[in-house]
Amino acid sequence: MSQMQFLGDWIQDVVLAGFVSAFLFFATSLFYPWWKSEFGWNVMALDVAIGLALTPAFLHRVFNVPVTSIWFLYVEAAALSAVPVIVAWRIWVFYKIQRAGASERRPPKSAPVEVEETGK
Repeated sequence: MSQMQFLGDWIQDVVLAGFVSAFLFFATSLFYPWWKSEFGWNVMALDVAIGLALTPAFLHRVFNVPVTSIWFLYVEAAALSAVPVIVAWRIWVFYKIQRAGASERRPPKSAPVEVEETGK
């Protein structure tokens, strides 16, 4: 086996693993209600985008589907174009989470505390 054949097989296996892991994230629905938080929606959106981007390579590798159709390129291009948008959304989500956490750590505004003297 030549180095080129090894690298080609390795890259195809990485694509297969990436595709499967991107869609297996939905299994977390069994123990994590991701749909209840914006962060959960963001994680799922990124996984779907990555999974869709890897779909043509997955179909070719596993089912030997010829992926020469222009529609495969459109799906792949749209999915890859969504990744930076989703990452920008994640930055916004992190900013909101950090901002909310910072406001929770601030001491509440209240009246000054009076100190009692013990009469010594």
